[in-house]
Order: sequence, then structure tokens, then C-alpha cells
Amino acid sequence: MAESRLSETRRSSSGGAAASALSKVTSRFRSSARSVGLSGLDSISGLGVERRPAIILEIGTAYTKCGFAEEGTPRHIVPTSVEINGKPCKVFDLEEQRSKEELREILVHFLYKILYQRLLVNTKDRRILVSESLMGTTKYRSVLADILYRHYFFASVLFAPTSLFALLPCGSESALVVDCGYAECSVIAVYEGTPLIGTLQTVQNASKLIHDTIKAKLQAMNVPEEDLADEKTLEDIKVRACFVKPKGGNLNIPTFTYRFPSGYAVELDSEFRTSVCEVLFEGFDIDDESISGAILDSILRCQIDIRKEIASKILLCGGTCMIPGFRKRIAQELLELVNEKRYSKLKGSMAKRCVLQIELSTSGEKIDSLTLDGDRNRLIDEITSKLPKCHISESEMNESEGEKVDCTVITHGDPNEDELKGALSVGQRTYVISQVKKREESYSTGVKFALFAKDFPSNYMSWLGASMFGALETFSDRSTQREAYLKLGSLPDWCTAATLSD
Repeated sequence: MAESRLSETRRSSSGGAAASALSKVTSRFRSSARSVGLSGLDSISGLGVERRPAIILEIGTAYTKCGFAEEGTPRHIVPTSVEINGKPCKVFDLEEQRSKEELREILVHFLYKILYQRLLVNTKDRRILVSESLMGTTKYRSVLADILYRHYFFASVLFAPTSLFALLPCGSESALVVDCGYAECSVIAVYEGTPLIGTLQTVQNASKLIHDTIKAKLQAMNVPEEDLADEKTLEDIKVRACFVKPKGGNLNIPTFTYRFPSGYAVELDSEFRTSVCEVLFEGFDIDDESISGAILDSILRCQIDIRKEIASKILLCGGTCMIPGFRKRIAQELLELVNEKRYSKLKGSMAKRCVLQIELSTSGEKIDSLTLDGDRNRLIDEITSKLPKCHISESEMNESEGEKVDCTVITHGDPNEDELKGALSVGQRTYVISQVKKREESYSTGVKFALFAKDFPSNYMSWLGASMFGALETFSDRSTQREAYLKLGSLPDWCTAATLSD
């Protein structure tokens, strides 16, 4: 039932491998910066920087993706941790407050591993694009920028939000981006290439919560503590054994035997394999939201005139979204939760509208589809002028038999067919309304949910968009040059049009 009501939004660039699709979509965006909301900026050339591919870096809480611009996949996906003096250190330790000096030491070692041991590049006078979370701290951003400019001598650096980059592979300027990673799930609406900060919602329902649930269940099964100490083991169990079950249903999954590195084996039954992911869709108290609740709250925070468009373009990205059954469950949760009273503005109500089927003739003049496309808007204007008390919300025109045009118009109001009689003058052509049929139909005023098709792996969707953006000429416009940073010692925010030269 959920699939029949929840449609799939397809990308304009369909296809197979990510690399081939990347080249098609990149060429589409190369000539126009408008696709990322930068149509008012001119590209800058002659910056004295060699045209080597920019480095693309996305540092996540659990994993870091790194590679080069114009490539379809990251070169490496590595854990966001580094070994210092024989001791493993996480770059983002959720339970430890670090000073700037401690954070700097960890980031210097971590970037050395990424840049010199993995990518094998000389960073001097190189360009780099860093895809960052909107929830990142100012301290982390400032320390990372200082290291890139002063320690590794990058010629230019650009920090930009992952939510914006995730849209580029989809070929869309507007969507609701649901980024479900390791530590948290963030939801934000992007409209015409601009993240709407007021719609940002975050919940802790993410992979870390699943790992904690797996650990607690295994402890109840008397699994030795030493086998549960490594986070990689918990993640391995999640990836190899766990599923998201349909809401209100069960999956008949066979028992899975998992063997720990120590040799200890445990039997994971169907209930275990399907129940650990339920924490993603639960709120823990009256103030907590599930992922589906955060999605609806974010849509509700949008302006009323863009809610329908945002709700019909929901993009799921992040590694947690790759768990089997996740997409289907999100669809079911949205369709059920929208019925609650607090979301009545999204559900709307049933209303009636009028559908006019109008037949236009051209008095013997041949009309082809190209001519009709040119006259379409003026024809609608002429029809609107004859129906001053009605608002036309949708229209469709098709050429028929060369001398006729079939026009379908949906209006809100009760138009009088007699008012449409007569001729419509469009330039040197005259269209005559030969027949009008009116019927009434019911429709819902609420939003309709739709998910983007799963055409690229969700775990590096944002990195792929950053790779595409790094191939555009406008990348140089938005980057901050090293000379400008060393002069002022700060970076502009992506959400403003300000530059350091201003």
C-alpha cells in the first residue's frame, strides 16, 4: 500500500555506473552555476593555480571519503581515526572535549595519512574542497582551515555543506535532504540551491544507536565483553546480519551464525536481526523525534508555497540509509505519521476543482508542436483573461491532427463555459475555441511524499556531488585563496555572499 501512494522521483540522468553518469551530469552543470544557486557570480580565471584536479574531502564522524574532482567514486573510504604514539585516536570523539592544540595535533596526523599515504599528492599550491556538516563546530572548522593553509600550503580552500552537494547527482535544485550517518540524522530543506537553515532538524537516531542496541542485546546473551569492545565488530554485525522490517509486519529471516575474531560464535535469530534497527523509528520521550518525525517537522517549517515541492523530493543519503528495508520503512512511517493532528497542515483536506477540456482550432493553419510550445504561455494568459474569477493551477496542451489543439485546464472556482467562447489572438495567429467540456473532480490539498530513486550509493552521495562541483568553473569563485586567508585569518560562511576581498 505504501508503494502505491509513495512515488519514486527519477533523476534526469539515468544510467549505470556512477562514473559514466557523473560525466553526463557534470557537463550539464559546467556551463551554468545556477544549479547550485550561484547564478549571480562570474567565473574567475587566471588565478595562477595549475589546473590539476581539486582534492575532494568529506570528513565524517565514522568514515572519511577522499579523492579527486570529476571522479565518479572516492579513491578511499577510511575510518576517521589516526594512530598517534601507538594510541588510536578518533578525530571526532563524542565523549571527550579537546582543546584546539589537541585537535590540531590529531588533524595534522590524520590529514598526513589522507593526503600523503592515501592520495599521494603534493599539497603545495593545490586546491581542496571540504564537504562539511552544517552541525560542525566553529572550533573544528577554524583549526582545520588553519592546518590546510599554514601547514599544508593549499592554494585555495572551499568549505561547503554536504546537504547542498547531495543534490547535484540528482540533477535537482530543490529537495529535502535526509542525511543519516553514524552519530546523528540531520534533515534540511534546500530550495533553489539554498539551504533553508530554519528547517534544520537533527535527531540521534543513527548508526551509533544501532551499535549500542546490538551491544546491549549481545551482553544479555552472555557474549564475552572482550568480543564487544571493538566498534568494528558491532558494525560488521549490523552490515552482515541486520534488516529493517516493514512497519507492523515481520520478515521470515533464517538464523545467522556470527563468529567473533576470538572464535566465539553466537546464533542471531530473526527477532534479533530485525529488532535492532527499530530504534531508528522511535522517539524516547515527548521531546524526542524519530527520523520520520524530523522529516515532517522540517517540511512544516518550510514556507507554505514550497511545501508540496519539497515533500515530493526527499533525498536519503548517508551510510545508515543503506540498511536493507530502510527506504520502504521510511515511506510507511511518513504515510502513517502525517495523519497525526500536529501535522494536519501537511495532510490537508479533500476539496473540489473544475477541469476544463478545451478544443482549439486554427482556421486551417497547420500547427506543429514547436509552434504550440511558443504560443503556450500566451494562450494560457488569454484563457485566464476570460475567467477573471478563477485561478488556473495546471494546464496541458497537445497538438492534434495538425489544425487542432487539445487543452486541459484545472481551475479553482466555478467557471462558465460560455465565457470561453470566441477567438484567442496570439501574435499573427488566431485560435478559435470550438468546444468546451467541464467536469468536477475531488483532490487532496495536502502534500504528496516521493523519494528520489536509489541510483547512487547513499554513503558517498554528498562526496559525488562535491566531485562534480569541483569540476565547475564557479568552484574558483567560491574558494578562498591562501593570501586572503593569511591576511584576515578567517573564512566566510557558505550561506552568505560575502568574500574575504569584500
